[in-house]
Amino acid sequence: MIERPARTSTGAGRKATAPRVECRIFPTDDGEFFIALDRTDGDRLVECGWTELRTTAIHASTDWIAHRQLAPALVERIRAAIVGEAIDFTDLLLPPASPFFDACRRAAQAIPAGTTLTYGALADRAGSPAASRAAGQAMRRNPVPIVVPCHRDVAASGAIGGFAGSWSAGWGEEGGFTGLKARLLAREAARAATGNRRLIRGDAAHPALF
Repeated sequence: MIERPARTSTGAGRKATAPRVECRIFPTDDGEFFIALDRTDGDRLVECGWTELRTTAIHASTDWIAHRQLAPALVERIRAAIVGEAIDFTDLLLPPASPFFDACRRAAQAIPAGTTLTYGALADRAGSPAASRAAGQAMRRNPVPIVVPCHRDVAASGAIGGFAGSWSAGWGEEGGFTGLKARLLAREAARAATGNRRLIRGDAAHPALF
């Protein structure tokens, strides 16, 4: 499900300003990935993900503008995260969400690369200890995988759980979507075990977005 920023009003009697969304598709070690940024809202990240998982997203709006050179530094950060590097994305503006879903996203971003957290523990860190099922839904509906590392959340039983709204079927020959989740976790664990990790983060003085 695509979460889009609300249209903003320019004042009484005036027309609402439509977001100017630019998108880019680029290759990664796990297939094509896309990013979409709202250039009218502080370059807020509208959505991102593998094109195989979100085939409707990049075609859902005719006013999305393809941009081959969009946010090159962000593209490299995403590529690095996919191969297991510890990348901090907390400097990015995320899509609007309910307070609880937003708290779950922020809690997920705080999970160190190479580790996992149960949905119950995620709910606890988001301020609602009894809301493990809702926390699972927050991760299931996450519109910005990798940037919000929902793959680091697992079932209480220790099972890997679902990924991208799927528990089994999907593209690929290695377990579909859950196979992708397993690969992401394995790469992060391997990096963490060897200490071969970089921390890349943008800041106001040296923004990593562009």
